[in-house]
Amino acid sequence: MQAAIDLFAKGGSRGTCIAAIAERIGVTPAAVIHHFKTKEALLREVVAEIDNRRPGLECNKVAGPDRLRRLGEWGRLLEEDDELANLARLAAVITAEALDPDHPSHGYFIARQRDIQATAIEIVRAGIAEGWIRDDIDPAILAVTVVGVLHGTQVQWFLDPDRVPLRTALETAFDLLTSALAPISPPAKKVASKRRKPS
Repeated sequence: MQAAIDLFAKGGSRGTCIAAIAERIGVTPAAVIHHFKTKEALLREVVAEIDNRRPGLECNKVAGPDRLRRLGEWGRLLEEDDELANLARLAAVITAEALDPDHPSHGYFIARQRDIQATAIEIVRAGIAEGWIRDDIDPAILAVTVVGVLHGTQVQWFLDPDRVPLRTALETAFDLLTSALAPISPPAKKVASKRRKPS
């Protein structure tokens, strides 16, 4: 399984053959097929493993705007955990491949994206109810933006890690987003000062 994860992350699922996986672990291709039956079955197992190992950000364990800011923690987790970063890279590679409706994981990655969006929608609805997000915000639309920030920023980091400070970029993005979504305070009323009449 780990060999498949490593090789799929580098060459994609379509660019990696069973023989390469077998060679990596020192067995015959027939031995791999014996355990997983088909390459598509192995890919499904790998995809499931991505999310089994993905840590939760536990946004509901914090209160107020910190629920949204907690999403920025994803950058720190990836920078500090090479194995997690490799899984995230693999997810990005297979997501790109799964844009093809005929890809065996196409449906899975649609559902996966909707699940991440649902988490963001829940955070936004909580923010509106608690008063730290404006009530004119559409939670579903904002959720698309949130997922775009997470995915787009990490893809830039995968491509050019020396020039993309992932942790700082995500923390900054969610700080800015939190501030931009805050209710607009009405301008303070000026109190006219009464002048004393000269005696």
